[in-house]
Amino acid sequence: MLAFFIPFGEIIFFVLFGIGAIAELLVPVYASKAKKIPFHKHHIIERVGLLNIIVLGEVLLSAALAIQAMQKMVDIGR
Repeated sequence: MLAFFIPFGEIIFFVLFGIGAIAELLVPVYASKAKKIPFHKHHIIERVGLLNIIVLGEVLLSAALAIQAMQKMVDIGR
């Protein structure tokens, strides 16, 4: 979080961003060592299904916006 208060391009920005990314990736490792985490197959299936719904929605929105932009360009050309 602190990295975003520093101008992009500074070396300290990349150092802080890297430390934050590594810390974020180590949270599941730390949590699994602290306590045995049960694996729920249905939970994973539900999350992947919801991700697919979100991605499909974003694709449809992007396609609609692209068609709108093309229509505006056609109207300008007339």
